[in-house]
Amino acid sequence: MLSTLLNVQDLTVDFKTKKGLLEAISDVNFTIRPGETVCLVGESGSGKSVTSKAIMRLIDYENGKISNGQILFNQDDLVTMSKKNLNRVRGKKISMVFQEPLAAFDPVFTIGQQLTEIILQHTNVTKKQAWIKGVTLLKRVGISEPDIRMKQYPNELSGGILQRAMIGMALACEPELLIADEPTTALDVTIQAQIIDLLNELKTEFNMAILLVTHDLGVAAQLADRIIVMYAGKIVEEATVQQLFQKPHHPYTRGLLQSIPKKEKRKLYSIEGSIPNLSEMPIGCRFHPRCPFATEKCQAESPPLFFVNDRYSACWYTEKLVEDKNWFEQETVNHSPLRVKESKEEEEPGEVIEKKDLFEIKGLSKYYALKQSGKQIKAVDQVSFSIKEGETFGLVGESGSGKSTLGRAILQLEKMTSGDVLFQGQSLLQLKNSEMRKIRKNMQMIFQDPYGSIDPRWTIGEIIAEPLKVHQKRKATKQIETEVKELLTKVGLNPDWHQRYPHEFSGGQRQRIGIARAIAVNPSFILADEAVSALDVSVQAQIINLLKELQQSLRLTYLFIGHNLNIVRHISDRVGVMYLGKIVEIAPSEELFNRPAHPYTEALIRSIPHSDPTNLKKNVVSIQGEIASPVNLPSGCRFRTRCPFATERCSEEVPELKEFKPGRHVACHYSSLVFDNEKKVIS
Repeated sequence: MLSTLLNVQDLTVDFKTKKGLLEAISDVNFTIRPGETVCLVGESGSGKSVTSKAIMRLIDYENGKISNGQILFNQDDLVTMSKKNLNRVRGKKISMVFQEPLAAFDPVFTIGQQLTEIILQHTNVTKKQAWIKGVTLLKRVGISEPDIRMKQYPNELSGGILQRAMIGMALACEPELLIADEPTTALDVTIQAQIIDLLNELKTEFNMAILLVTHDLGVAAQLADRIIVMYAGKIVEEATVQQLFQKPHHPYTRGLLQSIPKKEKRKLYSIEGSIPNLSEMPIGCRFHPRCPFATEKCQAESPPLFFVNDRYSACWYTEKLVEDKNWFEQETVNHSPLRVKESKEEEEPGEVIEKKDLFEIKGLSKYYALKQSGKQIKAVDQVSFSIKEGETFGLVGESGSGKSTLGRAILQLEKMTSGDVLFQGQSLLQLKNSEMRKIRKNMQMIFQDPYGSIDPRWTIGEIIAEPLKVHQKRKATKQIETEVKELLTKVGLNPDWHQRYPHEFSGGQRQRIGIARAIAVNPSFILADEAVSALDVSVQAQIINLLKELQQSLRLTYLFIGHNLNIVRHISDRVGVMYLGKIVEIAPSEELFNRPAHPYTEALIRSIPHSDPTNLKKNVVSIQGEIASPVNLPSGCRFRTRCPFATERCSEEVPELKEFKPGRHVACHYSSLVFDNEKKVIS
């Protein structure tokens, strides 16, 4: 057996553009051994996906070109290999799992047709044998009723099942190397935990090497043997997973790790600025414009990868920096823009004042009728709770639980089937259209996709000015322009950029534009629907810090919907947990995460990937299966089909959401079995 399965040497990739060739990655070197998992991590634009696609020569179809280097797979150079021979390698010896499974499957063919096609192409079997193997593969990756799934089309399956089907397809010919590009990013924390567990099992079973591309450091911690950190097309650090998490050697790696939300609720550490564009790469070290330790040497000379303390780091001052015993923990350095300051509220805790209810949601339901079957989708079913002035109410639950529908119904963007919503004591259902339009300026929304929610043909100045023109018609154009510039400054953007267009900004900057638009008319309430889920960990920290600062200065109230539980824990005062259209638990944030009272809440928390070096490899898959269909709801408790405590009573009687201690509500017949367990879920 060869000691090295994949050997990437001096790899440089260029892309053809109207302005000429742009270098995407340069001088990339790394190896992968049989049975080893190597993770590529870094922010969007760092070159991770380009590197992974270059290995399979998929960049050939995206105006990409390998301008230098070798990619040796079992000593065969994939760079010079003919397309005919390359097609024999793809799918058989090297397979790939993509981030978005629905886009990777052909919508006009069934899962079975696409799976058997791969098997027939690369193995000498009959169609019947290929079909049987396809069923076996789907069963192996944890898909129930594989015979039925083989006959279904991609659009008929959930994201989690599709991702499993894609992994099954990738394993069809028992490849030696599996390349997984962000395979868990779009998944809920419970399904994510199942996929992590599955990949670890398959790696052991097939002695398969894995190249994992991810920006989730928790996922990297659970899967990786070694981690390669990329920044602006170059490798800046390479180390074992234990080495990297215990003591990173590059300032960029340090910044990424410190951006992860900690247990303490204080301002998040963040790397200021953003990754440079390919056409505007800085001279010298590419990280120096964002580095708190940069010197004139860093601005003039690009550092090579130095071998220091049994790992690699591309920094002129690695040895000097790591001599400081507190270098990783230290969060304030000289004039560093990464400085963390405590808020006045944290420095001078005052008397606890009972807050008034801003929103009261009473028995809210939202059903969708299915014309063909006559059935209903109960997206939200008899939900009641309140949101207090000045607080952040977090809302969590798997996809399909009804979180976003509930949020839109509260803002009257969805017409309710039944129930009532009171805003500052006034029923929104009793308002006329003209009255609702006036009050709507007090309720704004920040969307998940900042680019999809704004008009790309408008300048950002016009985008931010629109709500001002709608709700403050008497203001002069010059006055509106002044306010737009002030808003841009408030969210940390250059006010002179107001004449630029959305495509000229990064994802984090576009999200800031969306926030500026949301606060333009001084609302009292903002619904943030997955507002940071698509962002890198460093940009995510910047946006969370900004939201908290704006909340303090503008006295805002948030309903924060998210599936990143660490972020929800950090930003929220109280948290509601939804499952299949119902709220199953409400509690103060820290109480909920330390001592959950509902089995579903506990399962969600136990599924969070740990990025703490002391907790590596301790991820627990505590919930099996996927959320049931809202069309055919289980009788009694809706969670009972996945609950370890379920009894006959659970199948017959729907548990009510009741207060079992001040400020804590739970909908479970046997919540004491979970809550009375003294062992904390997260220490």
